[in-house]
Amino acid sequence: MAAAATFRDQLVELEAVVGSRRQVARLLGVHHGRISAWLASARPRAAAVRRIADAAAVVDALAARGGSSPDAIVSLLEAPWAELNGARPSELIAAGQAAEVLAAVRGSASSGGDEAALNVERELADALMTLAKAARASATALASARLGATT
Repeated sequence: MAAAATFRDQLVELEAVVGSRRQVARLLGVHHGRISAWLASARPRAAAVRRIADAAAVVDALAARGGSSPDAIVSLLEAPWAELNGARPSELIAAGQAAEVLAAVRGSASSGGDEAALNVERELADALMTLAKAARASATALASARLGATT
């Protein structure tokens, strides 16, 4: 599944892979009528858009892992995984825990390239945390300076 431009594109691609709107709805943890509404004209909430993108990312990762056919990907989504403590990837995606599934997919397909990608992701996360701390410290200093200027 190629990277889709919009949530609607992602929904269409997910439907093509998992076989039906009902299955897409189950994967996303919503009523199947929502899928039809989103495909028609309705705009999902931000959390739903993230869940759609997460589901698409998992399907992409499973395809890269070796799920070469829609049936193989559906089987991988519905089977309990030891890496997920016996949970099914589809259940975790529906619960908003696609990151755990992606980590398990990447861990089970670990090669040098995947390990390097995970290291880059970790470094990026560390850099973002450092940036967030600096921003908080800057905001605190600015607030203190403003308080000092008004007294």
